Amino acid sequence: MTATSTQDPEKIVAGIRDGQEELLTAGRTTMIEAAEALEQTLGMFADADDKLAEATEIDWMTRLLHARASFTRDLLSASSRFTRELLTP
Repeated sequence: MTATSTQDPEKIVAGIRDGQEELLTAGRTTMIEAAEALEQTLGMFADADDKLAEATEIDWMTRLLHARASFTRDLLSASSRFTRELLTP
């Protein structure tokens, strides 16, 4: 005869919950790191626009590049703030 072993259902459910919490925490951390990397990368594009604006002697191009850099930074700020608020438990 084989011995049957039964586990406590509450322990099983608690183990599943712990695993899910670890997975959610890891996912949040990964998404925040990805958002920071995106913010840094797009920030470099905005910096490049500012440098191009300073290098050009065409007035409308200077204004356009500064405006695009400003827009990029504003968009990054808002999206980063939203992402952190959304992912912070």
